[in-house]
Amino acid sequence: MKKYLSLIYKAIVIVATVYGLFLNFNKSGFSRMIVYFTILSNIAILEFFTIEFFAELTDYKKTRKYYIVKLILLVNISITMFAFEFVVRPYVNFQTGYTGMNIRDTFVHIITPILAILDYLFFDKKGKFSFEYIKFTAISPFLYLVFVIIYGNFGGRFTAFGQVSKYPYIFMDFESLGFYALIACGLTMLVFLGMGWLIVYVDRKLKKRTKKREL
Repeated sequence: MKKYLSLIYKAIVIVATVYGLFLNFNKSGFSRMIVYFTILSNIAILEFFTIEFFAELTDYKKTRKYYIVKLILLVNISITMFAFEFVVRPYVNFQTGYTGMNIRDTFVHIITPILAILDYLFFDKKGKFSFEYIKFTAISPFLYLVFVIIYGNFGGRFTAFGQVSKYPYIFMDFESLGFYALIACGLTMLVFLGMGWLIVYVDRKLKKRTKKREL
């Protein structure tokens, strides 16, 4: 029964993620939106859940690689949600008056992240995340930073919120902030590692709680 519920739930995640991405691409254009971390994180979620949906039909066994990737995705999508709600949206609202509460932003920043987190809570076996996996959670922000630098220096521009810049977020603006931007990017890496640690810690706690219920 749990397997069928998991399949139905993953289908819901896939549909919701596709819808959120479609709304953003349809409104702002594929090439304009595909360069943002939020959109890339949503695409990664879509790919992962699509593969997992078909894999579950074959009763596959979840390996170490599965839990490493799942942890990375949970960290990425969780930080996407919290950063947008508590950092990006308030800052942009203060600077431009943009509220970020339209349905497009709601899907990619709120609904998809929550659905992904709930999938872990409902269907993943707890205690499978390891503190050894935390180091992998810094890969995504590092690769994105490299991409931003290359993209910006070869003429690419980020155009969200009515602004045009070589950088998607103000803390990455090396030209304006200089060394402080480097510090900010380093702190961002630590935030990703910290979120990874928190998720693994919660996972361990949930495993202990599950064992107590079974006794």
